[in-house]
Amino acid sequence: MNGFSYCIWLKLHSIDKYVMISSRHKGTTEGFRLMSNYDFIRSQLFTNNETYWVEHPYTSTAWNHFCSTWIPTSLKFYKNGILLNSGSNYGVNSGPGRTVGDSKIILGTLMTDKPNSKTRDFALDEFIFWPQDVLSDSEILALYNSY
Repeated sequence: MNGFSYCIWLKLHSIDKYVMISSRHKGTTEGFRLMSNYDFIRSQLFTNNETYWVEHPYTSTAWNHFCSTWIPTSLKFYKNGILLNSGSNYGVNSGPGRTVGDSKIILGTLMTDKPNSKTRDFALDEFIFWPQDVLSDSEILALYNSY
């Protein structure tokens, strides 16, 4: 992965563990994820060997605009056009990961061992993915202000 950006509007109706966006690239274990875990929200990136993440405290049930950008070795995470966190927190993947046959982006899943046990209690809107473009801080702020 050379770099990318994505943005999405999110409204949690209840605070729980959710995966709002999940992706994997064909024939690899590479991908990205936007998830909540009760009291924080996290943007993650998976490479074949490492997992990078940035997170921020989050318990809002209002509509918010989130963006994340990846420049190799650095992940940035924005809320409503403002940089929340950036860095290169990472862990080395302990295993080979799950390689997928087809590239996928999945919107809206619940993190549980019983995937049909609960309602996905959130709303998503205006998901945009730029697979080769890393948006600047000013471009992300302008995008948020355009809504």
